[in-house]
Amino acid sequence: MLFKLKGNSVELCNSQEEQLNLLETVYNNLDNYYGDHYRYYPSTSAEGWKLLFKETLSSNLNNFNYIYIINLDGLLPILFGVRINLWDEEVFGFKLSNSVVTLFGNDIKLITNTIKASMKILKERDVKALVFRCNGDDLTTIHAVGNLRFRYYENIIWPVLKTSNLRDIYISNNVRSINDSEYKEVASIAKKYQYDRGHFFCDERFDKNAISNLYAKWVNSCKVSNTDVKVIEFDGEIAGYFVCKIDSLLKKYLGYNYGRLTSLALKGEFRGKRLGAELFKGTLNLLKKSGAEYIDSGYATKNHLSARLHS
Repeated sequence: MLFKLKGNSVELCNSQEEQLNLLETVYNNLDNYYGDHYRYYPSTSAEGWKLLFKETLSSNLNNFNYIYIINLDGLLPILFGVRINLWDEEVFGFKLSNSVVTLFGNDIKLITNTIKASMKILKERDVKALVFRCNGDDLTTIHAVGNLRFRYYENIIWPVLKTSNLRDIYISNNVRSINDSEYKEVASIAKKYQYDRGHFFCDERFDKNAISNLYAKWVNSCKVSNTDVKVIEFDGEIAGYFVCKIDSLLKKYLGYNYGRLTSLALKGEFRGKRLGAELFKGTLNLLKKSGAEYIDSGYATKNHLSARLHS
C-alpha cells in the first residue's frame, strides 16, 4: 500500500496512475541514494540494482502487509517502507514490523515526519514494535530515529565472496543437504542452540522461549519454501545446520548466481571440534557446486564466533 505525505497530511494512493507517477519520481532519483546495499554488489549491469529495487517494490506495493510512504516536500523524494510480519505475531502474540525501504535525503525534519507518519499507520494496525535498519554512515537518519526514541540494537556486516576464490580445503564429506525426515531434529537444534546475543535475545521485553521457537519455525518453513538446509554429521549424529539458498532474483538483475547464507547453529556438545568452521566452509563449497558465483552473508559485529568464520 502506498501513502502520500504532504506536510502533516497522509493520503492513501488508490489510483494506479497516481502510484506510478509518484514512484517514477523516486526511480528518477535513485542515483542520489546510497543506502541500497545491492548497489555495491558485483553485477554485469550498472543499472541492475535499480531494476531489482523496482521489481521488489512493485511486487509488494499492493500487499496489505507492506506500507510505503512517499514524501515530496524536499529537494529529494523520501520513500519509507515497512513490512508487518505475520510470523512474529504467531510466535510472540503481538504484531511486529521492520523497515524494508529507507530512501532518505539529508533533511532530518522531513525524515522524522515520514517515519512518524508510518508509525501512526502501524499503531492503527495494532503493531507494537518497529525494527528500523539504516546504513551506519547515514548519521542524519540515525539522529532522526534517535530523536524518535528508537534504541540502538546492533551493527551488521554484509560480506560478499567470489566463489572462484574458494580453496579445496573447503570440501567436506561430512556436510550434506538435509533429508525430509530430519527437519524435526534440526528444528530442535535451531531452538536450543542459537546465538543468544542478538535478534531480540538482548531485549528483556521479548520472551526468550518465543524467540527460540521463531528459529525452529524458520527451519521447518524451509521444507515448504524449498529453501536448502545443509547439515553436518559427527559420528553418525547431526551436529548442526546451515540455511542457505541460490537467489534467482539477484541472478535476474545482477547477472550472477548469488548464494545466500541465513541461519546457522551447532549443538553445544560439539563445539570446540572445529565443526562450525567445517560446516561453514562445506556449505560454501556446496553452494559453489550448485552454481553460485558469489555468496553473500550477514553477521552482527558483536558475534565474534561468526566474524571468525567469515575471516
